[in-house]
Amino acid sequence: MTTNPADAWEREDPTVCPVCGRESCEEHLPPPPKKPGRVDPWQPVVVRLADVAAEPVSFIWPGHLARKKLHVLAGDPGLGKTHIALDSAARMTRGAAWPDGGLAPHGDVLLLTAEDNLADTIRPRLDACQADVSHVHALTMIKHVRGPERMFSLAEDLPRLEQAIDAHRALFVVIDPVSAYLPKVDTFKDNDVRSVLAPLAQLADRKGVAVQCIMHLGKSTQRPAMYRVIGSIAFVAAARIVHAVAAHPDDDTKRVLVPVKANICAPSPVLAYRLEHGAVVWDGKPVDGLDVEALLGAGPERDRSERRIAEQWLSGRLLEGYPVLSTTILEEARQTGISRRTLFRAKAKLGIDAVKVDKHWYWRVPLATA
Repeated sequence: MTTNPADAWEREDPTVCPVCGRESCEEHLPPPPKKPGRVDPWQPVVVRLADVAAEPVSFIWPGHLARKKLHVLAGDPGLGKTHIALDSAARMTRGAAWPDGGLAPHGDVLLLTAEDNLADTIRPRLDACQADVSHVHALTMIKHVRGPERMFSLAEDLPRLEQAIDAHRALFVVIDPVSAYLPKVDTFKDNDVRSVLAPLAQLADRKGVAVQCIMHLGKSTQRPAMYRVIGSIAFVAAARIVHAVAAHPDDDTKRVLVPVKANICAPSPVLAYRLEHGAVVWDGKPVDGLDVEALLGAGPERDRSERRIAEQWLSGRLLEGYPVLSTTILEEARQTGISRRTLFRAKAKLGIDAVKVDKHWYWRVPLATA
């Protein structure tokens, strides 16, 4: 029977080799004991889909806002992004009807607004929207129990945001603009942005709230619409629904809310609106036939070309110097394919006069050049 050296060393005096009987034998020394391997503290979390109950998306505003999801609302300055967010919030505080039908759920909203004063801007706008402001809460700062206040940070303070959502049972969170709450994040790097938005999306899912991030559009109109959102494409990628605001192409008094991306539903209809006395006034019917890329992504060369065509057409139409009814000009331009907005730009560039005669408006070239 063969003797296992390791077993022999355990049974006998370790100063005498139990195999050969020699002292200080090195030939039959047992191997050193194995050190326990390092246990990885990170373990995969795997969910079997058979254990996941299927459920439909729960919408707050069908096609626009959904519970548990991130949203982006983008646009150039001055077109009413914040007004639309506050209008949505106001309807929730009253359980009022949405602009395109259906009722908003009644509940509280949480605002993070870095660019507008609460007293002289946000409160008057909410009042203009007939909001029940007892259901509106603003997260303004983060305060340490033994220190000064500081700006809220999405990179550091998501637990405090969750605490505020729980405390006020919020169903809608507006972050305006989202870039103001990312002070230590390079907003043009995908990995940096995803490291913040992924936990924010998880928070929205866990708490069942709709989170809307307000963003600005970049100046380059040659890029596709979704790439005009300032910063990393990760903002648009993380959001399930993205909308943008733009000037109405045919009416200088109106703006439009257009769908840019919809991962969880069909794109919403294009809605037109005006801003009157601090409130959003929606058109009753959706706008048909508008091209999102044409509104948000048309290049400057195309814009200049359209204006040159409009200027040539308008100067030729009024070449003889006789006044022409403005309604006639507008209709003929429409049939020619010239938008109302482009026509009025051409009118201003050419210095065309508008004169009223017997309750009717006429366009004519300036008398000095007629």
